[in-house]
Amino acid sequence: MVKLKDHPSLELPVVLILSYFAYLIAEGLGLSGIMAILANGIITSHYTTAHLSRVGRLSIDNLTHSLAVASETTVFAILGVSLFSTAHHVEVGFLVVATASILAGRAANVFPLSYCLNSRRKKKITKPFRIMLWFSGLRGAIAFALAISDTGDEKALLVTTTFSIVIGSVIIFGGGTRPLVSYLNLSTASPGNDDFELEEQYAPGSFERFDEAFLAPIFGPESDVQPFEPLHEKASDADEEDL
Repeated sequence: MVKLKDHPSLELPVVLILSYFAYLIAEGLGLSGIMAILANGIITSHYTTAHLSRVGRLSIDNLTHSLAVASETTVFAILGVSLFSTAHHVEVGFLVVATASILAGRAANVFPLSYCLNSRRKKKITKPFRIMLWFSGLRGAIAFALAISDTGDEKALLVTTTFSIVIGSVIIFGGGTRPLVSYLNLSTASPGNDDFELEEQYAPGSFERFDEAFLAPIFGPESDVQPFEPLHEKASDADEEDL
């Protein structure tokens, strides 16, 4: 059997191609390609890491971080250009309802899910931190990219509304993040633990025990890097020699 970690030059293309396949399959089935990529990323981070060489892990991590920054920058550049290149149609009532719905929808996700997580966490997510999670999450670059790709009769209205929400959230929520952090007396560390380690935050659940007993031995053999260890770090001397 060929071990992927023995062929560092193949690791990067294989990981990227498999991730793209997940997107294509979801789109072909009429499902969400974005959610497929998200699920693929979670599974890849948890299981695939152990099958990669140290150099491969660092290369993939650096590339994906660079692609994420480049993609986000590109979307916001398109957003700025579209202000002058796209037809606009403003309906204040629709804009107000859309903004209120987004805020309510995010609250309906953040607060109940935080409550559910706290039932399993050893260190609870505090109320100020939950407020910060709700406040700091509105940007909408993906929503805008979807809006400009729409071909319906109401495209101008959707683009204008989405554009207004994105710009408003960047200015209001983005600009207000630091003052709110200070007001709520939050630090930049995770809630309740300066040296955050994921495995210490949760009491083991049924899936964790099932994963450890059955899935991890098959899909994730022992490795010198833990599944959740941050990889965006400086390469060691050994890595530099390998490169």
